[in-house]
Amino acid sequence: MKSSEFKTSPKWCPLRIKGDNLFFKDNKDLSNQEKLNILKEYSVGDMLTLLRNIEESPYEYEKEIIEGTYSCLFDKGIMCI
Repeated sequence: MKSSEFKTSPKWCPLRIKGDNLFFKDNKDLSNQEKLNILKEYSVGDMLTLLRNIEESPYEYEKEIIEGTYSCLFDKGIMCI
């Protein structure tokens, strides 16, 4: 599924694709760079939801995705400590 198809899909959910978290380490459908490009289109609320999920189980996410989430939030004016 291409990034442009995510929002047009009738069952689109910001963090899930095929019933799994889009950003999980074991989701190999997309590269980390593709995942980060999708993340950049998310709202602050969706990014904060992802961050909460990361904080609950950080071992399920690649380091690049974790850092990218903080970076995207910073770009939107949210500073995480």
